[in-house]
Amino acid sequence: MTLLSLSDLSHLLRERLHDLHEVDAEDSAFHRTSFESLDDEELKVRRRPSRRSLRDGETWSGPAQFELIDMTGFMLCMSRLPAGSDAMTININVNFLRPPPYGDLIARARPLRRSGRSAVIDISLESALLDEVVTHATASFAFVAANAAARGMAAVTAGGG
Repeated sequence: MTLLSLSDLSHLLRERLHDLHEVDAEDSAFHRTSFESLDDEELKVRRRPSRRSLRDGETWSGPAQFELIDMTGFMLCMSRLPAGSDAMTININVNFLRPPPYGDLIARARPLRRSGRSAVIDISLESALLDEVVTHATASFAFVAANAAARGMAAVTAGGG
């Protein structure tokens, strides 16, 4: 299996966030996200906080954690798909274990199961300040074939289910 490089992942994130007009601001998710490692077992991503990602009590908000979980699982899927393919989130189950303090979050995504049509990903968020897991999630993604993605259709790839 050929994996994308960390630089390729960064370019892909920039491209996707650009479509959402969320690249240019200095506190955008793009500028606060760094891809630390990628191998056959895991994708590791670091996200710096912004004031928009916090709630009262100087902890990360649930929606900000959810966005990091979804993005990390998506990027892990995209790192393993053929060029031009796409992935769509079809389910996420999140368990907020403890409030993460204001500081970097480290997301670790690991594939649990992959078929020709979908993947199930295990994602944990760790607080860099606490050095422990603060949030755990499992996420499912459906794959969109390269030719269908190019046409803008949501046709799922053929293959094992």
